[in-house]
Amino acid sequence: MEDYEAFLRSVSKQKTLSNSELVSSVLEWKALDDSVTAAMFRDSVHTNRAVADSTYFSLRDSITDKLTSLVDSRKRSFQDYLDFSLAVNRPRLDSLSNQLMMSAHRFYASMDSVPVFNMDNVSTIHRYEDILDDATRRGIHTKRDLFLFLRNEDRAFRSFLVHLPTLGGIPLAKVRDGSSALMKEMVELCQGDNPAFTTSEVIILLTMRNNRRLLQNALQCVNDINNRKVKGGDQAAAYLWMLLQPWISFDGLALSLMSEAQIGTLKILATETPKCVVKLGKPQFPIDTDELPSLLIKTTITNL
Repeated sequence: MEDYEAFLRSVSKQKTLSNSELVSSVLEWKALDDSVTAAMFRDSVHTNRAVADSTYFSLRDSITDKLTSLVDSRKRSFQDYLDFSLAVNRPRLDSLSNQLMMSAHRFYASMDSVPVFNMDNVSTIHRYEDILDDATRRGIHTKRDLFLFLRNEDRAFRSFLVHLPTLGGIPLAKVRDGSSALMKEMVELCQGDNPAFTTSEVIILLTMRNNRRLLQNALQCVNDINNRKVKGGDQAAAYLWMLLQPWISFDGLALSLMSEAQIGTLKILATETPKCVVKLGKPQFPIDTDELPSLLIKTTITNL
């Protein structure tokens, strides 16, 4: 507790912190907090436990408040948020999970060379729907079923993105609902008496699928915006949401499952996102996009 109080006094003296200084302070706090928490659990017969608990939570809240206030001491960028997240909120994987991740990266990398469908926008959506319908009829029962579906779906999704600026008037509910139903089947692969996957394997595969799709979608948005394919109004608002979705969605697990190439894509997005927001004319959004990186950093600190 004395160490905790000393850290609070130290951080309270700070008026502003650079991003690297903020990372160092948060990492120091995390290490100290782990030590304090471990000491408290060991001291299970302490007669003044209620007082110690109250002091601990009060100090912890005060430290969190001070660190989050220091985030606002200067303007933060998306690159700042990315650097911060990679440094403080990227859990390490066990050896089995790491092997699965590497295998999945090789699986998806093999699909990058598969060409998209050479069809117009309506035909592409129909083909996407057919792939989902076929997978629904067959069902996803085994590992082979799953990887066959993921391969077909990935090609359909990449083909879908090619026509993104022209899809505003085309119904997409069948694609959305079909994808959701098949994701439920994927989750069920870790259930029952003889599951095809463990729960952690399904979580990893679904997270990696989501990572890939969000990054591909956001990168396509950047390309469309830079090539002036986006009109104003509702389309600009939709593009802004798709552009920001990776930043809002990715957590520590998602980041830990990314390849170096995907981290590279995030760095590109960190540079291009604010430029694209300006090119879109800053359409209405529930959050001030200029303040979003600071908000995301503060949210990360609060949830540590």
